[in-house]
Amino acid sequence: MHALLLLSALAMAQPACSVTVEFAVAAHHDENGNNKLDTRWLVIPNEPLGMSNNAKGGMGPPSYSDAAFILSTDTTLNINMLRI
Repeated sequence: MHALLLLSALAMAQPACSVTVEFAVAAHHDENGNNKLDTRWLVIPNEPLGMSNNAKGGMGPPSYSDAAFILSTDTTLNINMLRI
């Protein structure tokens, strides 16, 4: 399972703009539609989730620097959704 996110950088629309915009994205699939990330014992996610750059953490979430990317004009992210 994967999520496809399309991001537009409005700040980059003007050619003279030299702003660098950095983001990290976390996504989860709300399988039961209750508008929250369900967890198991010790707050382990019970629904598929993924991070930008498909970053993975060890004993917790990945670092921001592993998930961060530079947003330019139009950016497409392909995020693999995994069940932990």
